[in-house]
Amino acid sequence: MFAWKVLGAKWRTEQACQALEVLKENRIPARMFSDDIYFFSPFHLPQPDLRWQIYVRRRDRRRAMSLLAREGLINGAT
Repeated sequence: MFAWKVLGAKWRTEQACQALEVLKENRIPARMFSDDIYFFSPFHLPQPDLRWQIYVRRRDRRRAMSLLAREGLINGAT
């Protein structure tokens, strides 16, 4: 029931941070696994051209996708 699923898109570094903040504000648990990223802060981001995958719980996936689509973050992801 609480399995983590990929949202299906890869975001650039700045867009990934924005997506995580939007999900956090709407109380949707999301994370980027530790093998993808070690540590970063919004003030000291890693390379801007890196691509990141965001994971959410299986039961929250639809809600997260619709929320990110409304915010316009899915259109910029590949």
